[in-house]
Amino acid sequence: MDPAAPWPELDQMMSAFLVRLPERPRVLDAGCGPGHCTRLLRGRGARVVGLDLSFGVLRSTSLSGAVQADVRAVPVADAAVDGVWCQAALLHVPRADVPRVLAAFARVTRRAGALHVAVRNGDGELLERAGWHVVDTQRLRWLYLLAHRA
Repeated sequence: MDPAAPWPELDQMMSAFLVRLPERPRVLDAGCGPGHCTRLLRGRGARVVGLDLSFGVLRSTSLSGAVQADVRAVPVADAAVDGVWCQAALLHVPRADVPRVLAAFARVTRRAGALHVAVRNGDGELLERAGWHVVDTQRLRWLYLLAHRA
């Protein structure tokens, strides 16, 4: 198995996310870690900026176009991206800060933009309060939510 290839469900979730965005979309990979999803999204034609708090992780993988920053203070202009991809990064954010992070994702996303988020538990209630409308959910080992700007 190719280690760079996504598992089938991730491949399907990326397709469902990208189909909601314009051609060659601008995407923020929030909490990108070593950049696996950043690279996969770029391979599908997206213009992706990775964002992660750990400078060491970003540096060790030589991920180009990545920024060291905290998702609790997203250093991106209002309505600057077409979508936000956040795969399992909210696990590292204190629960009390999650609404602020989701609102920041809405702030940086253009109207009708999309959000993919993977969380350990929940049902999307925080997304709705932060200005997102959940359009799809999948429960595998994690809860995967696809939403668009309300």
